[in-house]
Amino acid sequence: MSEQNTVATQEATQPESSEPGKTFTQEDVNRIVQERLARERNRVPSDAEKTLEEREKAVAAREREIAYKAVMKSKNIPEEVYEALNCASEDAFNKSLEILSPYFQKAREPIFNAVGPTNGTNTDSVRAAMGLK
Repeated sequence: MSEQNTVATQEATQPESSEPGKTFTQEDVNRIVQERLARERNRVPSDAEKTLEEREKAVAAREREIAYKAVMKSKNIPEEVYEALNCASEDAFNKSLEILSPYFQKAREPIFNAVGPTNGTNTDSVRAAMGLK
């Protein structure tokens, strides 16, 4: 009985010699491959792929943050200012640094007149009150 089944299966899987096998032209093969590629590209990404994409974005954002903070450190700008900067793009970040750099440069300069600006009258009244000439 099993011999009959194997013979029947072999006959069913082998094409008859009178019927030639289907052949494809190169254009047919290219079209079939392109259709399958298009279907694969339009496929909804799986949860694992979404998670991987989210991780890649997080790593890229972290790398960008580290690079931006290194630039800030080279320009002697405190890291605390990073959160207030526009870091949407590299151009926006550079523009923000360009605007802030002069202010932080002035903050590092020494103060020569610790009392502040005077017009001369305040010192005279203080001197007079102290009995100084």
